[in-house]
Amino acid sequence: MDSGGLIVGVAPGSPAQSAGIAEGETLLSVNGRPVFDILGVRFHTYDAELTLLLANETGQTREVSLSKDEGEELGLAFDRDLFNGVLTCRNKCVFCFVDQMPPGLRPSLYLKDDDYRLSFLTGSYVSLTNLSVRDIDDILTMRISPLRVSVQTTDPALRCRMMGQAAGAALDSLRRFAEAGIELHGQVVVCPGYNDGIHLKKTLRDLRDFRSVSVVPVGLTRHRAGLPKLRPVDRQAAREIIAIAEAFPNAYCGDELFVTAGLPIPGEKYYNGYPQIENGVGLVAKFQAEFLKALRKAPEGGNPAPFSIVTGQAASEMFARLIGCLGTKYPRCEATVETVDNQFFGRSVTVSGLMTGIDIHRQCQQGKTRLLLPQSCLRHGGDLFLDGMSPQELSARLRRDIQIVPVNGAALVEAIRNTAYGKVMEEDYCNASD
Repeated sequence: MDSGGLIVGVAPGSPAQSAGIAEGETLLSVNGRPVFDILGVRFHTYDAELTLLLANETGQTREVSLSKDEGEELGLAFDRDLFNGVLTCRNKCVFCFVDQMPPGLRPSLYLKDDDYRLSFLTGSYVSLTNLSVRDIDDILTMRISPLRVSVQTTDPALRCRMMGQAAGAALDSLRRFAEAGIELHGQVVVCPGYNDGIHLKKTLRDLRDFRSVSVVPVGLTRHRAGLPKLRPVDRQAAREIIAIAEAFPNAYCGDELFVTAGLPIPGEKYYNGYPQIENGVGLVAKFQAEFLKALRKAPEGGNPAPFSIVTGQAASEMFARLIGCLGTKYPRCEATVETVDNQFFGRSVTVSGLMTGIDIHRQCQQGKTRLLLPQSCLRHGGDLFLDGMSPQELSARLRRDIQIVPVNGAALVEAIRNTAYGKVMEEDYCNASD
């Protein structure tokens, strides 16, 4: 059975503790309904009167009945949010980034998730092509909202061509969710020759009732042997995509499109509250606004220690502008931008989040100036780059102090002013593992 969550914590004074539920037990069902994830637990335990089925470490089961206030939480903590594991993707998307990863990296980087629960919990995008009947029923019954859907196109035949044979039929589920009032956010990865031009216009027209739609260029690495041939989004194509999206108020173009098009990135007003920030859309505008606000509030006096910001090609100009603003408050501040050309994935990959330790090591010089690196280029937990190098190892190789900075403009100002903020310490990385 794939249901059931292992209990790793019981809150003192909670209904669960009062009922005698203990750590190490597994919650199998609530009022006869199996639970497969934290969402199911929250939904099915809303009622005041509950009967829980629990199993101990040897598999023996027992029932516990309890009463609580309606809507009151049980007070249980589980070892994971998804009890039955991550739902994986069986699509054959022509643009899939995982298929473009080089061999020999840690196994977790090759996992293709397509889990609607992660869409709700973490803001990731799902194709809806890998849903079971039970999954669809759960979404509708529990009204899991919002959902972020990787749509690509609303033409069923074209969607099958781009994503695999089940992709066209999945649009029926999309319509059912929309009719049920579930808040939907879409993503369109534009692949020239596939879903651009008139196809993009039709898709955005069909998605006009979505809360938002991000329009982003296909990302291509140099590791595409055996994969369908795709054209990158060039300057002219980027301008055409932006012009099409401008006609739809709920469509937001990715920052990379403006950079590629050679156009200024819009200000905060364009992004209308940043509904697509999880997809990186509006990140530059938000970061700049945060940085300038924090800089205005920063105390004057003192001179920050010399530093260098390490970034990919896409954000290089932005950081150069922000460094230029430092002179208004710290006129003697010594600062530079070290732009990393992505040789690991290919030069067409320009975002900072895909920089690797080996590329930074090759292209940044040894020296005394501290390096400020974005947290986004490390995996969750902050201990490894995509190529497996740790920040501590990179610091040792370059003989330079490294500060890991959250992707937040205010955090960057704090790191500039404080040499200890986010500084890599050897003990932080001595036990790095998957």
